[in-house]
Amino acid sequence: MSHNRPTYQHKRQGITLVLGSGGARGLAHVGVLRALEEMQVPIAAVVGCSIGAQIGALYCAGIPVADLEMEAQGMRWWEALRLFFPDFGGGGLNSGGAIEDYLRQRLGDRDIRDFVTPFACVATDLVAGREVVLTEGPALAAVRASIALPVVLSPQRLGGRILADGGLVDPVPVAVARALFPGPLLAVLVHVATQHDESWPPRYSGMLPRINPFNRGEDWVADLPYPNLVQTMRRAVEIMQGRIVEMQLQTSPADLTLQPKLGNILTLEFHKGEAAVAAGYRAAQEATAAIMALLQRE
Repeated sequence: MSHNRPTYQHKRQGITLVLGSGGARGLAHVGVLRALEEMQVPIAAVVGCSIGAQIGALYCAGIPVADLEMEAQGMRWWEALRLFFPDFGGGGLNSGGAIEDYLRQRLGDRDIRDFVTPFACVATDLVAGREVVLTEGPALAAVRASIALPVVLSPQRLGGRILADGGLVDPVPVAVARALFPGPLLAVLVHVATQHDESWPPRYSGMLPRINPFNRGEDWVADLPYPNLVQTMRRAVEIMQGRIVEMQLQTSPADLTLQPKLGNILTLEFHKGEAAVAAGYRAAQEATAAIMALLQRE
């Protein structure tokens, strides 16, 4: 991949992007970046969580959006499987070695402070149970910590801490972005699917479950197929993250929020990158007027 974007001055004009967690659904972030690039919207900084940290770090390191898009759309199911195939290396089904190789090829030994665009990401301290904000140090280790989804990937040791996925405590780190960077904030939410999923009937439309999906009578509930382990874990994470985001956005809202319509793309379905990128692109395009108005608030 080429790296041809110019270096930045620490104080930049433009919007700060907050890229949320959501596994493979987070490939929609690439589509949002492409749309913003076409609109010539300057990006002052990026704050990410989990997949948002990964996409944000690659972008802020200087990798062109066109390259990110090509890679996201070109991922095949067997390539994604190879990244996450269980090796039971300790602390998770996957030790994370393949993921680290993937990140090393793209980030090398870069320090976050040397990025083209200012960047920060969040992880969770598994011992203290608190959010950790990473703004300096090895980019690879920071991203690896932020994406370490419990059970799926082993935790990351960094700075004397044992760190896991930032989505456990802050799936869409708007408050972190507000504290670190001035100017308007645009948040991209991809932490839940946005259409009904036949593999898990009590799904909901939209960001959060405003209506009880089980309110159809005992007979309907009794007829539901029993979920398997992966379905149960995925749904549990969605519920947890949905509630966290609801509470956090009430106390610290973004200036503008996008939620791409991602259908039923599951956490590890990275082979559906083409659909995810397209959904992110459409969401940003449909919000063009609001995004341009956001720029006027600088």
